[in-house]
Amino acid sequence: MVLNRLTYLNLKTRGLLIDKKVKADVARPRQLPMQGGGSQLLKWTGIQNKNLTNAWVHVSEDRIKNNNQQLNIFWESVLDTFHEFCQEDGERVERTVSSLKNHLSDMNRACKVYETCLKSVMQGPISGM
Repeated sequence: MVLNRLTYLNLKTRGLLIDKKVKADVARPRQLPMQGGGSQLLKWTGIQNKNLTNAWVHVSEDRIKNNNQQLNIFWESVLDTFHEFCQEDGERVERTVSSLKNHLSDMNRACKVYETCLKSVMQGPISGM
């Protein structure tokens, strides 16, 4: 029973199983307009996900600036730090503040869904008992 719930959770959090009640598909990559009028899909890699979260934490925990930063300056700092971290990891990518905000929001939402499902599985009856 637990295995089935965990399999369901894994599929749902990876975006492979979409609940009809949920309108947002967190696994869908964003489309960015190109100069020629078309659009280009920029998929997020695992390294970029790691660098985004590390950049957000790094800027958030800056002891000098602390929480006395204006929101737009905070996100510009996150963007700069993100690009620095990607460059150190050999990732060549150009993202915007808007794309960072949206992707971090999507990751946060997916983590909250996973946390809620995991709590319900852990509080359920033990399999085989």
